[in-house]
Amino acid sequence: MVGTVDDMADSNDGLSYLLKVKLATNFGKISNVRVITDVQRIEQEELELKNKGAMIINYIYRILWFVGLVLLQVLILNNIHLAGYATPFLYTYFILKFPSSVSRNELLLWAFFLGLIIDVFSNTPGINASATVLMAFVRPPLLTLFTPRDSFDNIVPSFKTIGNFSFIKYLLICLLIHHGALLTIEFFSFADIGSLILRIASSTLLTLSCILAFEGVKK
Repeated sequence: MVGTVDDMADSNDGLSYLLKVKLATNFGKISNVRVITDVQRIEQEELELKNKGAMIINYIYRILWFVGLVLLQVLILNNIHLAGYATPFLYTYFILKFPSSVSRNELLLWAFFLGLIIDVFSNTPGINASATVLMAFVRPPLLTLFTPRDSFDNIVPSFKTIGNFSFIKYLLICLLIHHGALLTIEFFSFADIGSLILRIASSTLLTLSCILAFEGVKK
């Protein structure tokens, strides 16, 4: 304790008070001083360092997934055409698994660069980028639609977080939007609408099956 208030009076400006403090000790004779550290500040700094470390690890993990899915798509999956119609576009899994806390702008940037890199290696200028950005744009409201309200703060979409049926519906609708846009732009014609619909449906189901297999392995 420094001291106690011995007297109080109004100041000349009328906006403050003049305090006369009776000191608890003679500060002129103090020889030893104990300094108390701010424990909360140290704890806060430690938490900030941990958060930064976790964020760096998360970005490294995300980049590795990004590179791995791009290589898998352009080297292997682009060459798969089951029955001449179905092609799995598994790289969409990268966008679909983003945490719900990620902003739409960040999600759109990731989607654009992911689709653009796929386009560069697939010689399909702008097609994958456009479809992936479209899917990323509609993803937040779709995820909100299929997620329980009390658990939407920060979740990664999965069977565990939003439920089996809701997760499948979320994946199916997002993939239909992506594949529909991608293959419609690629066809650029409705002359053979039946073949287009068959390609969209079969590719969507094949991609959905691959994603569900990934989810099963991760469990």
